[in-house]
Amino acid sequence: MSSDEMLEELNYDPMNIVHITNPSEELQMFAVKMNPAAIAHIKNPPSVVKFAAVMQDGTAIRHIKNPSVSLQMEAIKEYTYAIKYINNPDNSCLEFALKENPLSIQFIKKPNPMLQRIAVSANSSTIRFIANPEYDVCKMAVENSWKNLEHIEYQTEELAIIAIKQNVRAKDLITIPLSDAILCEAVIGSL
Repeated sequence: MSSDEMLEELNYDPMNIVHITNPSEELQMFAVKMNPAAIAHIKNPPSVVKFAAVMQDGTAIRHIKNPSVSLQMEAIKEYTYAIKYINNPDNSCLEFALKENPLSIQFIKKPNPMLQRIAVSANSSTIRFIANPEYDVCKMAVENSWKNLEHIEYQTEELAIIAIKQNVRAKDLITIPLSDAILCEAVIGSL
């Protein structure tokens, strides 16, 4: 097949790259620029082709084995939720994703306390996406909004009081028993 015929095949459907034996870098770039997911059908693509794919569509990183930190970062710059397609992302990439879009926390498995703090300090409602958050992160979320108490599985008296002092309606979100004296004191503190 001539070079022009190969280009015509790729122009028709970039996924046809799978049928081309040892495609040149030029053909790989053509296919990836037409459809970044075509990277999935290229064996051992050079870095320039990988970068072209993720810079156009961050989710293309799912088709790249063991992406470099710089490639991970480019994918996340293009689409912060691309973090969910990266196995064992570098910590700097996790931090960047959260600073760009705190809702990315929902795609991070077992975020460490620092990552939890980054997400919750930027958007306290992200507490709902964190399984077993650190206590200080819970406190930060509730201090920001009493409504976040609803998303905290292991409530404490301190968290309940913080929430009630902001809004008496928080008492409806409390899942732990509170004495009438503590409840009254918190309600009076909210007035």
